[in-house]
Amino acid sequence: MAVKLKILMVEDILADAELILREIKKSGIQFIHFLVDTKEAYIHAISDFMPDIILSDYSLPYFDGMNALLLRKELAPDIPFILVTGSINEETAVAVMKAGADDYVIKEHLIRIGSAIKTALEKKEIVRQKKKAEEKLVWEQYLFRTLIENIPDSIYFKDQESRFIRINKAMADLFKLDDPLKALGKSDKDFFEKAHSQEALKDELEIISTGNPVIGKEEMETWPDRPVTWVSTTKMPLRDFNGSIIGTFGISRDITQRKIVEAELVKAKGKAEESDRLKTAFLHNISHEIRTPMNAILGFAEILNNPDLGPEKRKHFIDIIVQSTNQLLSIITDIVKIATIEAGQEELHVKEANINSICQLLYEQFNPIAQMQQIEFRYSTPLSSAEANIAIDDTKLIQVLKNLIGNALKFTKQGHITFGYAVKGNLLEFFIEDTGIGIAPELHEEIFKRFRQADNSDTRKFGGSGLGLSISKAYIELFGGEIWLTSNPGNGSIFYFTVPYNKINPSESSQ
Repeated sequence: MAVKLKILMVEDILADAELILREIKKSGIQFIHFLVDTKEAYIHAISDFMPDIILSDYSLPYFDGMNALLLRKELAPDIPFILVTGSINEETAVAVMKAGADDYVIKEHLIRIGSAIKTALEKKEIVRQKKKAEEKLVWEQYLFRTLIENIPDSIYFKDQESRFIRINKAMADLFKLDDPLKALGKSDKDFFEKAHSQEALKDELEIISTGNPVIGKEEMETWPDRPVTWVSTTKMPLRDFNGSIIGTFGISRDITQRKIVEAELVKAKGKAEESDRLKTAFLHNISHEIRTPMNAILGFAEILNNPDLGPEKRKHFIDIIVQSTNQLLSIITDIVKIATIEAGQEELHVKEANINSICQLLYEQFNPIAQMQQIEFRYSTPLSSAEANIAIDDTKLIQVLKNLIGNALKFTKQGHITFGYAVKGNLLEFFIEDTGIGIAPELHEEIFKRFRQADNSDTRKFGGSGLGLSISKAYIELFGGEIWLTSNPGNGSIFYFTVPYNKINPSESSQ
């Protein structure tokens, strides 16, 4: 069943109303109608009958068409209004049309009433697709504004010269602008350093010339007043209604934290791999270091079972076994010490010690080895014996000095080795100087790491567990001091380390 048009008629002459309705039927319009002739009835009909169109006479005894038109404009402005009257002058017609009437029809020409109604309804429908379109546009603009002003990513639009024509609040905050409009007409070079701005310009000119977008490009942003940041950027060509490219637009998401984490992971992975490599090399080295004295001990112990072995050879072989046993014990001791240090269980056992006596003892212990190698060996103790009494863990201090002097003897083939100390304020600065092979500058930090040696190759010339310097560094840090060196390949080395000068007065010593 076809939907019937609802017509509200304002007419006081029934005959005229019948003529108007008959003419509407002739035009083929299906309708129902409601007739009123007073203001009150008219107002109620608008709210109750809810007409699709209003047809009104201009002159009524208690009402008139102009008032009806003005009430329609107030109560239901979207309902079409046609004035149907017996006569009307030009001035009144103009006034009615200006007041908002859709048309007027003279009763002597009712033949056009049908077309006037159809035209008014079509006009209403057009005004309604237009109104909806405007509402939709306003809604879409609201959604767009809400999106770009609240999204944390940077959104921007640029012209063909790569100048900003709009940015969102997030990007304004990034540029330290209190108003996004302050970016208009500016370009990347006004905010970034040259390297990044030129790279961005290059990409945007390529997009404008080819129409090809840039998707998810990771860019390093360089700023004149802050640290480097990283973004993932997507840029597209900006086109007008005809499809012509008039600029670019894009969105950039900050990935600085992700890049930091990635760099840290790569660094940690490298450290882990290096640690594994060093531990593997250490195990190979330590296996060799342990097997060497073990083979000597087992081999010469077996020879000692020979009853025909002379006294001199027997003593010589026993000396080799003792030496190999001490070497093996030293290796095992180092392994135990490094394990204790890594477990955080190493402690200081402080007591009174005389550093002059310690230096003399070490000289007497190592001088025979130096003489055998034809190396001049000397030491320096500038303090008097009384001033040299300090509170320290002498066992660990002796171990550090033994490690450093032993290394000097191992890597020095000619020249001299000198060790000693000097007073530097409230510190004692020990030194061990040699004329040995020296150490490359890039290894000055590395040699103090666990399992690390200056020569970690499979064909290394010098033995050792690779733990001595690491243990020494740990002990010195336990004292509250530090260790460092100066050295270059072929020019010898000087190792320095400090410990607190906790001097013990003679009166304290006697108590």
